[in-house]
Amino acid sequence: LNLLLTTAGFAFAVAGLGTVIGFFGACTLRFTPSDRLRSLSLFILPSAAIPPHIHAMAWAALLGWLNRFLRQSGLSALSEQGFGISVWVQTMSLLPFALGILFLTLNGLPGEQLEASRVVSPDKRTLLRVLLPLVTPGLSASFSFLFLVSLLDYSVPSLFQLNLYALGIFSEYSVRYDAAQAILMTLPLLFVSLPVCWLLQRSLRRLPLTPPVEGREIR
Repeated sequence: LNLLLTTAGFAFAVAGLGTVIGFFGACTLRFTPSDRLRSLSLFILPSAAIPPHIHAMAWAALLGWLNRFLRQSGLSALSEQGFGISVWVQTMSLLPFALGILFLTLNGLPGEQLEASRVVSPDKRTLLRVLLPLVTPGLSASFSFLFLVSLLDYSVPSLFQLNLYALGIFSEYSVRYDAAQAILMTLPLLFVSLPVCWLLQRSLRRLPLTPPVEGREIR
């Protein structure tokens, strides 16, 4: 039970952090007036092909260098293993998917509503009252996808010495070679993932994927 709760907390943290970063990153790419910055959206899909273990190696090297600098400065070093670094690396490895989903969502929004709101209200009110309700399907889809992947994948956490439920299933089967026992152990993950799968399917159907009308693009 503790392992399952840790796994659910890990997946929730990755999904929440990745969706928040992805939303603000997608807003920057979508609404910035700089064409050079907007062209970065072309690299979202190719960057998703970078394997997770490459992210883990890169962030581990960066964290090691940072800790050496902190020790030389007489400061406490950051933890190189455990929950926190695992959440961060997993989030960074899945961030292209969150960015892609939310960028497509923002591209399909009806520009007239946002333009009308920005005329009579400040941008902050437009963000809270108009933009967020319109992109709710994209936020739900991003959160659900990142949650499911993090719930079922143990590759990155295992590199940072964080044990998750999926790794426990693999270890148990490797020791006993009992398929029935392994299937029984997957039932808790199945019960957790089924509602999230339903939410992901529902959110994908509600995504506003109609491209904006030419000449009405918001900046």
